[in-house]
Amino acid sequence: MRIPKYTKKFLLILKKKKKKKKFSNFFARIDNLFWTIIIEGENMEFKLIKSDLKKPILWFGSITLSLIVISSIVLLSIPLETKTKITLVCQINLNFVLFYLVCLTTNLNKTSVSLFYNMEVITNTETNEKQLNVIKGRFFYYFILIFSIGAFFIELTSGSLISKVSWAENAKSNWWVFFILMFINLIYLYLFFEISRYLMSQNEEFKKSYLNFINNPPKKEVKSQD
Repeated sequence: MRIPKYTKKFLLILKKKKKKKKFSNFFARIDNLFWTIIIEGENMEFKLIKSDLKKPILWFGSITLSLIVISSIVLLSIPLETKTKITLVCQINLNFVLFYLVCLTTNLNKTSVSLFYNMEVITNTETNEKQLNVIKGRFFYYFILIFSIGAFFIELTSGSLISKVSWAENAKSNWWVFFILMFINLIYLYLFFEISRYLMSQNEEFKKSYLNFINNPPKKEVKSQD
C-alpha cells in the first residue's frame, strides 16, 4: 500500500516536532544543571575560604621580593656585559612580578578557584558518612606547564628585541638563564597552588558547609516546553 505524498510530509512534520520537543527538554535540563552549578558556587560560601586563600598571597609576596633581590645580586655579579646584565635583571624581575600577579588573581576569584581545584566526596558505604577532599583539577597541570613554557619563549624573544640581535643569537647566549628561570617558575606555581589546596582542605567549616549543600541540594523544577 502506497502512502500519499502529503501524508508522508505530514508524518515527517510530526517526527520533527517530536524531535524538537525532545531537544527542548534536553536543553532545558542542561540549562537547569548550569544554573544549579551557579547556585552551588554561590551557596558554597566563598567567604569561608577567602582568608585561607589570602595567606599564600602574603607569603609569596615576600618570597617574590626575596627572589627579585637574590636574582639581581647573582646576575650583577656574573661576568657579563653591563647591557646584558641590565636586560636580564629587568626581564627576570618582571617575570617574578608577572607570576605573582597571576597567582594573586587566581586566589581572589571564585571562578578561577573552581578551575584549579575539585571537590572529591568519599562516602563510607557502611556508616553512610561523607568525607570531603580538595584535589587539584586537570586544568592545574595544563596551566602551570603552558604558562611556564610560554614565558620561557616570550622572554627569549623579548631579549632579542631589546638587545636588537637575532632570536637564535640571543637564545644561544642566554638560554641557560631562562631555562633555570622556567624551572623556578614551575616550582613557584606548583607550591603556590599546593599550599592553597592544603589550606582549603584544613578548613573544617568550609567542608561542613559543602557537605551540607550536597546532603540538602536546592530543588528546582524543570518546565518542559510543549
